[in-house]
Amino acid sequence: MKLRSFLYNEEGAGGGGGSGAPPAAPAAPAAPAQQGTLLTSEAPAGGAPSVPPPAPPPSDWKAGLPPVFGQEAALAPFMGFDDQAAMLEALGKSYLETKRLVGAKAPARPLPDAAPEEWAKWRKLVGAPDDEAGYGETLRPEDFPEEMWSKDFEKEARALFHKHNLTPEAARDLAAMHARLVNQGLDQSLADDSAKLQQESQALRTKWGTEFAQNAHEAATFAKTVGLSPDDPIFREGKYVEAMFAAARLIGEKTLPVGKVQSSTGGGEIWLRQTYDPNSGTPDSRAFHGEFGPERQAEVQARMFKVHEEMDAQGIPYRT
Repeated sequence: MKLRSFLYNEEGAGGGGGSGAPPAAPAAPAAPAQQGTLLTSEAPAGGAPSVPPPAPPPSDWKAGLPPVFGQEAALAPFMGFDDQAAMLEALGKSYLETKRLVGAKAPARPLPDAAPEEWAKWRKLVGAPDDEAGYGETLRPEDFPEEMWSKDFEKEARALFHKHNLTPEAARDLAAMHARLVNQGLDQSLADDSAKLQQESQALRTKWGTEFAQNAHEAATFAKTVGLSPDDPIFREGKYVEAMFAAARLIGEKTLPVGKVQSSTGGGEIWLRQTYDPNSGTPDSRAFHGEFGPERQAEVQARMFKVHEEMDAQGIPYRT
């Protein structure tokens, strides 16, 4: 006897009219496939899940560059990039810029008769000032003495620098070179003068011997009497020193009639009259009356005293 229910009738399960066998149980749903990850993957048979090996370190791309990159200073900036792609991009841009510069036409210097506007553009291009005042207040180097700097030189130099459109930097460099050459010339001149003075002094010392100091003093005294300074450059030569000494002896006590006074010439008396006379204008008269200072005045007074003594000893009266 067949059991009947609303799930099963005579025609078969589900009203399908089959053989009358009970329907098969529905299949169990398949387990969802598990997705693997970097940390969890399907474990191999009989073990823990596998871990992938670490990534290899980046290669040193600079090591593969041609040797020229390490030899040429112009290529040194390209070695500072972190990766090869950035370096190649910079190198390519540099190459293109160089090609553009090579192909560009350089600006030409204006012709001498070009319009002032053209020259103004040129000065702006090369960095030259528009006028001479653009070279600054002075071209004199700071370490060069102001009293030795030639204003005439600076005036001509400014005009020349502006004429040739020199930059202020170039103008200062040329002025510094001029100052350096002037200093070198002065140093050489001083060295030459010193050598010549030593040579002249040695010759005069050899000629005068032990009387050198006394003779030089008399020469210097006479030079002062006639208004010359013993520091005058002419006295670096022995011949001028000898001339001063000879002149001093000519009018001094050693050539005046002290000792053997010839009454016929009246030399001592004449000298005394000239010296006493404030209007005679002789160097000794001027010194006697104090024109050249007390030291020189005392020298003449002492000489006058000796002349008086010599004349008295010879019985030659002094007539006023």
